Amino acid sequence: QSRYRRSSNFRSKYAKRIVTVPDIIFQSPKSVIKEFLSGIFETDGTIENSGVSVTTIHENFAKQIQLMLSIFGIQSKIKSGISTYIYKKEKRFGKRYYKISLNRASSDIFQKEINFLSKRKIDKLQILSNKKLYQTTSRTLS
Repeated sequence: QSRYRRSSNFRSKYAKRIVTVPDIIFQSPKSVIKEFLSGIFETDGTIENSGVSVTTIHENFAKQIQLMLSIFGIQSKIKSGISTYIYKKEKRFGKRYYKISLNRASSDIFQKEINFLSKRKIDKLQILSNKKLYQTTSRTLS
């Protein structure tokens, strides 16, 4: 288990889990919040062409992550969906999830202010950051 999951508030495995950011994190200096976010994005985050994102099944946790990102001037959007999977050639529906997405500009701020922990994800984000944000094409009209 990751550090942030162990430090989150859990009930027994038989009860519905309550996952929230501990109050002590919100009361901590920016440097602690940065490390907390870095751990969350390292374990549950991904890097796509559109930017950085992290997914959770806990709505309030998603909102708390979004709030902590805003402390660093990082704008994000939360989208909700239902996971699907195939079982014995049959499509099944799983749990509701919440995806916190950062656009390319916000991903650049994330890279400067927070970043990932692993070299693999740091390098992948650097490659994304090096790509032109807007590609323009020019045509000659005749």
